[in-house]
Order: sequence, then C-alpha cells, then structure tokens
Amino acid sequence: RQTTQQAIHTPRFIHQWMPDSLFVEPKTISIPLKQLLEQKGYPTYTKPTIGETSLILKREKRYYGAGDPRGDSHAQGV
Repeated sequence: RQTTQQAIHTPRFIHQWMPDSLFVEPKTISIPLKQLLEQKGYPTYTKPTIGETSLILKREKRYYGAGDPRGDSHAQGV
C-alpha cells in the first residue's frame, strides 16, 4: 500500500488515440518494454511531466493529502 505522497510521485503514462501514441514520464517503462511496444506499433514518447494533480484520501475519520511535485501544489490541513 502506498502513502498519498508516494502515489502522487509515481511516474505517469497516457495513451492517446489520435495520433495513436504512448506518452511516458522518465523511468515509467523499461527500454525493453518501450522497444516491444514500438514493435507492436505504439510510438512511445518521453515527456518530462504529464499533468499535475492533487490528492485527498479519506480513511475512516482521517484525511490524508498530497501535493504534486510536478507543480507548485501542496497539502495543507486545518
């Protein structure tokens, strides 16, 4: 199980239909996997970042937040 901050830090990928391409952040997939995907017709491009998000998790009566290091968001509680 990941903490909220670990989940936010996880590298991202996105598959786009038109054009049919796969965009990945650095260290998201291995070079052999990238080569395999490209052999199967999925052009793969590395982007420094893909989006920015914030996360709030409610577990029982507690809330946990995380800010995305890809931008300037942060978690703050009251």
